[in-house]
Amino acid sequence: MGALTDDVGDVRQRAYDSLIKLGGVSVPSIIPLLVSEEDEIRQAATEILRKIGKPAVEPLATALTDADDRLKTRILKVLDRMGYKPKMKSDPKTELPRLA
Repeated sequence: MGALTDDVGDVRQRAYDSLIKLGGVSVPSIIPLLVSEEDEIRQAATEILRKIGKPAVEPLATALTDADDRLKTRILKVLDRMGYKPKMKSDPKTELPRLA
């Protein structure tokens, strides 16, 4: 069983690395994982987005407009950890957040 566990770990690591290499195009698929019931998945999604870096910012900011409160909180936390602070324009419901 130990070899199987090692294989699963290898597959996870390769998937993790592949998502980072894909960059911004993988972000829309990762965003829903930020609210996963599994802590390990939420943490991995957060770390992948942080490692993607700047290419993840725009898709994350765009996702804020349609996200529920729980997902908004997680997205804002990821953006904050990446060093970005959304700046809302006059009416935050009708316009995309601007990033500093």
